[in-house]
Amino acid sequence: MIETMRRAVTTVCTLLVWLGFYVATASAQTNCNNINNATLASSTSITATPAYQPFSGSQLTHSFNLTVQNSNSSACSIAIILVRSTSPVVMSNGSFSLGYNIDFNGTPVVNIGTPSTGFYATAPGNGTATFSSYNLTIAANQTSAAAGAYTDTQVAVYLYAFRSNRWNLVRTYAMNFSAFINKTCVMSAPSPSTLNFTSAISLGIPNPAVGLSSTLPGVHCTSPSKITLTGNAMQHVPAVGTVSGFDSLINWQATATLGSATAMLSTNTASTVTSAGYNVPSGTTVGGSVGVNVNLIAGQRLRSGNYTGVLTVTLDPTL
Repeated sequence: MIETMRRAVTTVCTLLVWLGFYVATASAQTNCNNINNATLASSTSITATPAYQPFSGSQLTHSFNLTVQNSNSSACSIAIILVRSTSPVVMSNGSFSLGYNIDFNGTPVVNIGTPSTGFYATAPGNGTATFSSYNLTIAANQTSAAAGAYTDTQVAVYLYAFRSNRWNLVRTYAMNFSAFINKTCVMSAPSPSTLNFTSAISLGIPNPAVGLSSTLPGVHCTSPSKITLTGNAMQHVPAVGTVSGFDSLINWQATATLGSATAMLSTNTASTVTSAGYNVPSGTTVGGSVGVNVNLIAGQRLRSGNYTGVLTVTLDPTL
């Protein structure tokens, strides 16, 4: 197997091999003329993209490469090992954390505490070798992670060069792994989605005492949110002209509540309203529900026929 690896090096210039300092086979590596001519050429700042979505049910995997530079005139074996000072492997945003892992072609590579295992490549003289691909994976359903920028600065790259038939630590590089969670909310369809106020019409006049309710379940937000209600009076269908002493529209009042946020809309005075406060003071909302109560506003006797209108409920964590 080692001989096969050697032949591969001559055809593709570089070969990525698993490095275990206690089990590595020295005959497979190439001595460097000067270990100080081995450096890391790629960026030490890695940002996972796109933004992580904790309520999507899907993990985020971001692939990246690390490249080493060999400034020696002849081939040189260079190893890189990722080491984090402590576990667990997490990015932080204040008091919030986001767990992640790094693997190299499926093999976990973040050592905890001290360097032990990693990968090496034999770079040609005055050339580079690229380790591809590393995968930064953020597991699905980390719903307690709030919106914001997450970083981990506790990971370092230990760069080794092979000389005198052994691995020699040349230098270390501080890494910065980061990710971002947008301010967003999701919720399910209302139940029921239609409110029938036929029973609230008494002798042709809207009765405010009759109230109907709906619930919007499955509310998940990455940040404190406000409620906005939007709507207009129910209109006669089809449209009819104005008749003295009769109304051809029905005004209504709706109240929506999520946690500490409450919005009340009366269509005879406004077409949109937003809650003054947020549903929670900080952090996320998981598995919440918006309760909506609607009643008609009294008016004149109505012209006979059908009336319809739409109430839109919006949760906005960006306000």
